[in-house]
Amino acid sequence: MDNDAPADHAAYATQVAGRTTRDPQGGVWTIRERWLPHIGGLPPNDAADALDTGSALPFDVLLVPFGLFWSLLCWLVRFPVAAAVAMFLPPWIDAVRETEPRIEMTWRARNRQVGPHVIDSIVARIERGELTAEVEGAEFVCFGPELR
Repeated sequence: MDNDAPADHAAYATQVAGRTTRDPQGGVWTIRERWLPHIGGLPPNDAADALDTGSALPFDVLLVPFGLFWSLLCWLVRFPVAAAVAMFLPPWIDAVRETEPRIEMTWRARNRQVGPHVIDSIVARIERGELTAEVEGAEFVCFGPELR
């Protein structure tokens, strides 16, 4: 890291990359900003699934290329949506307990500038053993993996 960089810039760069902390029980947590929504794999294709199970009719074989094309097209549309979300909407803040039992919590920052402060607040709460959904500057989204 550049030693000549201003202190505020260095702290912000560290916080955006993510932080690791421990709770009083010894669990290791990773807290980080996430600017892009989750983009999963290709959506399901019923015609191709029918071929896999052996319950396909002869006509289903003709539908497989169209179903695969439609699945791919739907998947490719997610990328411009993800780019628009990253450019205009505030980030998610993910806190994941890496040790067992695994816990995942997600918040949505209220604006694009409060992310580092929300991360600091979450780290302080985890270190004190307070696993609450209420964090100043963010709205709680969910426990577990974010709904897709």
